[in-house]
Amino acid sequence: MNPLAALPNPFEGNVVLDAWTPAAVDVASIHKHAFEQCLLALDSASRGRPDSVLIVGGAGSGKTHVLARLQHHLVATANTAPDGVLRCVFVSARLQTNALMLWQLIRRRLASDLLRKQQGLTQLQRLVAHQVAEARGESPRRSVMELRVLTGADESISEHLAEVAQRLELGRDLCVALDHLVHSRFLGDAAAWLRGDSLPESALERLGLGREEHEDREEAARRVVTDLCRLAGETLPIVFCFDQIEALQSHPDDRESLFRFGRAAADLADADPNVLLISCIQTSFHDLLDVSVRDADRARIFKRHAPLAQLTREQVDALILQRLDSVEDLQKLRAQRRGARFHPFDERFMARLRAASPCTPRKVIALAAAEFEQLQRGMPPAPQDVGAFLGDAFAARRAAALERGRPEESQDTLTHGLPMLWALGGRGAAGGRPPPGADLLLPASPEPLLVSVRNETNMTSLAARLRQLAPLADGKAKAAGRVVILRDVRLGITRTAKRTQEYLADLERRGARLVQPSIEALAALEALRSLLSDARAGDLAASGDVVGELTVRDWLAAHLDEDLRELVEDLAGRGAAPPAPPEARLLRDLGDLMLRSFVARLDELAPALGCSPEEVLALAQQHADRFGVLHGPPVVLFAHVPAESLADTAG
Repeated sequence: MNPLAALPNPFEGNVVLDAWTPAAVDVASIHKHAFEQCLLALDSASRGRPDSVLIVGGAGSGKTHVLARLQHHLVATANTAPDGVLRCVFVSARLQTNALMLWQLIRRRLASDLLRKQQGLTQLQRLVAHQVAEARGESPRRSVMELRVLTGADESISEHLAEVAQRLELGRDLCVALDHLVHSRFLGDAAAWLRGDSLPESALERLGLGREEHEDREEAARRVVTDLCRLAGETLPIVFCFDQIEALQSHPDDRESLFRFGRAAADLADADPNVLLISCIQTSFHDLLDVSVRDADRARIFKRHAPLAQLTREQVDALILQRLDSVEDLQKLRAQRRGARFHPFDERFMARLRAASPCTPRKVIALAAAEFEQLQRGMPPAPQDVGAFLGDAFAARRAAALERGRPEESQDTLTHGLPMLWALGGRGAAGGRPPPGADLLLPASPEPLLVSVRNETNMTSLAARLRQLAPLADGKAKAAGRVVILRDVRLGITRTAKRTQEYLADLERRGARLVQPSIEALAALEALRSLLSDARAGDLAASGDVVGELTVRDWLAAHLDEDLRELVEDLAGRGAAPPAPPEARLLRDLGDLMLRSFVARLDELAPALGCSPEEVLALAQQHADRFGVLHGPPVVLFAHVPAESLADTAG
């Protein structure tokens, strides 16, 4: 019997997805220089001198791995330090977003990473404990221990936050939200506010926060992020890791998005002396980034350069040995073959690995995985068809989006993914800055589309945003394009929100259209944009070989998901005729009721909607993608939910 047959393949899993993903193994000699540059830059930021590192490497060279090594190092050194406290605030962001909404992405990532827990406390709680300790002249470790047993009655933390907020001129609402989060009060709503999500008036009142501002959301996000940088910088450096900068581009020649990244990153560098920026870029993309970013910005955000070289012979050997020794049973088996250092591999195969081109960690591990599988099975693995690989990858990402996608995340999906989808059919690249109120300007005939994504759950804020669209749908401004309003189908429009309903009805009378993509279409669009983003950043590989963006684009165009076809038709106005305003209002009201109850009797729905049961039933049957019908008696309507999205609650 083949002793390898029952063992796991130690070379499976060769991509580090993000900086928070622990690497299977870590060879310290690989990219040692880049890692040391990060540590030197962190030391500089810790002493109040803002610093930055640009990590440059080919596809599969290990750029994200370096970030993960840094994050692991920071946790390990904090855990082993005498005081056992946080050494910095660590934030990681893959820039899969529309460049016009970059600050909103940074805000979400900063908020999410601040609320990551380790040993029972979040980064935010550890940060505040560190500040309180310094203010009291006490050990940070003592403050951390106190925070573990902190009750809502403790006022010292609140007093500290209020004092710091006043000194640093932080916004009142930010201070209130942080106080809730440190004390673990109203965690869901407070975390949502910190991320920048729209909150209903009732939630804002419960939190003690002001009404939702009608100002530019990008500017509001920039202010919150820079305020948080100043808060952290009081005692600790804050590290921002930016990966997949390439994904910001709406098309291959898009320099404006890279310029915007440079501006945003420079603003971060200026936010506080304790800021460290670490950016990752492909070698082939470096020149375009260099000419797209202003000289003044480049000097601040790319102070240190850390190129990633290909692996040396010694590094290849060390990588293989560490992977082989990571499986305990294989380690025992190898101990019996003391004369064969790389057993079960022979020297001929090792020579092939050392000569791999490009000799990157991803390539070496992929070749080793295939060889190990061949030794296990006694035959080489079937060559992987790229089309089959992309089909499986798209299906897996679509299923994951159905299972875990949240309405709050669909703005990124739409604003980042729609330009990619639009370009697949040869419709032209989205270009130019859209007018105020619109998020996208999509080329179309006879006139372009002005797309506005309106996912606010706060009806007052939604009404203000809709009112802002009126000039675009009226008079001379109408020549600029046709207005299309996109709203996640899982977000209702409250029937009692009269102004919101009135503004929307008025826009529809002026020719604007409300399009609510199905949950399946949103999941497919999320899969599309993540595949293209990974391909553009060199992070998509089949059997260790890079799958390029052009290959992915061609495959997606040839195998376009049916839900995405329908979305394109709806956006272009070639789908089903939009309902008349009264019917559209009834559809919105029915959607709002079903989102609240999910299941309801037809004879109870009709009076609540002020119409006959026959009208409600006909409307539900016309929109089978949103509503289902159980013919009784009694007749029951239910909200349509894809089966895949119920995976978490299936038992």
